[in-house]
Amino acid sequence: MRTSDMFPSKYVSSADIDSPVVVTMDKISIEEVGEGKDELPVLSFTDYDKGLVLNKTNTKKIASIHGTETLDWADKQIVLIKSVTSYKGEEIDCIRIKEHDAIPA
Repeated sequence: MRTSDMFPSKYVSSADIDSPVVVTMDKISIEEVGEGKDELPVLSFTDYDKGLVLNKTNTKKIASIHGTETLDWADKQIVLIKSVTSYKGEEIDCIRIKEHDAIPA
Protein backbone atom coordinates (compact mmCIF):
# COMPACT_ATOMS: atom_id res chain seq x y z
CA MET A 1 0.00 0.00 0.00
CA ARG A 2 1.26 3.46 -0.91
CA THR A 3 1.44 6.00 1.87
CA SER A 4 -0.66 8.38 -0.24
CA ASP A 5 -3.42 5.72 -0.17
CA MET A 6 -3.34 5.66 3.63
CA PHE A 7 -4.10 9.38 3.86
CA PRO A 8 -6.18 10.28 0.81
CA SER A 9 -6.35 13.86 -0.36
CA LYS A 10 -8.34 15.64 -3.03
CA TYR A 11 -5.11 17.30 -4.16
CA VAL A 12 -2.34 15.65 -6.15
CA SER A 13 1.01 15.34 -4.37
CA SER A 14 4.46 14.23 -5.46
CA ALA A 15 3.73 10.83 -3.85
CA ASP A 16 1.02 10.32 -6.50
CA ILE A 17 3.42 10.83 -9.42
CA ASP A 18 5.67 7.85 -10.27
CA SER A 19 6.14 8.77 -13.92
CA PRO A 20 5.08 11.76 -16.03
CA VAL A 21 1.29 12.18 -16.14
CA VAL A 22 -0.37 13.92 -19.09
CA VAL A 23 -3.45 15.84 -17.92
CA THR A 24 -6.04 18.04 -19.58
CA MET A 25 -6.75 21.25 -17.70
CA ASP A 26 -10.32 22.19 -16.86
CA LYS A 27 -10.60 25.26 -14.63
CA ILE A 28 -9.13 27.11 -11.66
CA SER A 29 -11.04 27.64 -8.46
CA ILE A 30 -10.08 29.27 -5.18
CA GLU A 31 -10.27 26.78 -2.29
CA GLU A 32 -9.42 26.69 1.39
CA VAL A 33 -6.35 24.47 1.62
CA GLY A 34 -4.37 23.05 4.53
CA GLU A 35 -4.67 23.39 8.26
CA GLY A 36 -4.49 27.17 8.03
CA LYS A 37 -7.36 27.15 5.51
CA ASP A 38 -5.40 29.42 3.17
CA GLU A 39 -7.35 30.41 0.08
CA LEU A 40 -5.28 29.16 -2.85
CA PRO A 41 -5.82 28.54 -6.57
CA VAL A 42 -6.52 24.91 -7.45
CA LEU A 43 -6.33 23.64 -11.02
CA SER A 44 -8.77 20.85 -11.85
CA PHE A 45 -8.48 18.42 -14.72
CA THR A 46 -10.98 16.70 -16.99
CA ASP A 47 -9.08 13.41 -16.91
CA TYR A 48 -7.48 13.24 -13.45
CA ASP A 49 -9.39 12.94 -10.18
CA LYS A 50 -7.25 15.17 -7.97
CA GLY A 51 -6.69 18.91 -8.30
CA LEU A 52 -3.32 20.64 -8.26
CA VAL A 53 -2.78 23.41 -5.71
CA LEU A 54 -0.96 26.01 -7.78
CA ASN A 55 2.18 27.77 -6.63
CA LYS A 56 3.90 30.65 -8.43
CA THR A 57 6.50 28.43 -10.10
CA ASN A 58 3.94 26.08 -11.68
CA THR A 59 1.57 28.91 -12.55
CA LYS A 60 4.34 30.78 -14.39
CA LYS A 61 5.34 27.59 -16.22
CA ILE A 62 1.79 26.95 -17.43
CA ALA A 63 1.51 30.62 -18.46
CA SER A 64 4.72 30.32 -20.47
CA ILE A 65 3.24 27.34 -22.31
CA HIS A 66 -0.41 28.36 -22.71
CA GLY A 67 -0.55 32.12 -22.06
CA THR A 68 -1.39 34.25 -19.06
CA GLU A 69 -5.19 34.16 -19.40
CA THR A 70 -6.21 31.21 -17.24
CA LEU A 71 -9.60 30.91 -18.95
CA ASP A 72 -7.69 29.92 -22.09
CA TRP A 73 -6.07 26.95 -20.32
CA ALA A 74 -9.26 24.84 -20.45
CA ASP A 75 -8.92 21.72 -22.61
CA LYS A 76 -5.15 22.21 -23.01
CA GLN A 77 -2.65 19.60 -21.88
CA ILE A 78 0.35 19.74 -19.57
CA VAL A 79 2.52 17.07 -17.99
CA LEU A 80 2.91 16.64 -14.22
CA ILE A 81 6.32 15.35 -13.17
CA LYS A 82 7.93 14.57 -9.84
CA SER A 83 10.90 16.78 -9.08
CA VAL A 84 12.91 18.05 -6.11
CA THR A 85 13.10 21.56 -4.68
CA SER A 86 14.73 23.26 -1.73
CA TYR A 87 12.35 24.26 1.07
CA LYS A 88 13.54 25.74 4.37
CA GLY A 89 17.03 24.41 3.71
CA GLU A 90 15.92 20.86 2.90
CA GLU A 91 15.48 18.99 -0.38
CA ILE A 92 11.86 17.86 -0.75
CA ASP A 93 9.83 16.20 -3.49
CA CYS A 94 7.51 18.44 -5.47
CA ILE A 95 5.42 18.52 -8.64
CA ARG A 96 6.58 20.47 -11.65
CA ILE A 97 5.00 21.18 -15.03
CA LYS A 98 6.34 20.34 -18.46
CA GLU A 99 4.94 21.08 -21.88
CA HIS A 100 3.16 18.04 -23.28
CA ASP A 101 5.42 17.85 -26.36
CA ALA A 102 8.52 18.01 -24.11
CA ILE A 103 8.02 14.42 -22.95
CA PRO A 104 9.20 11.77 -25.44
CA ALA A 105 6.65 9.13 -26.40
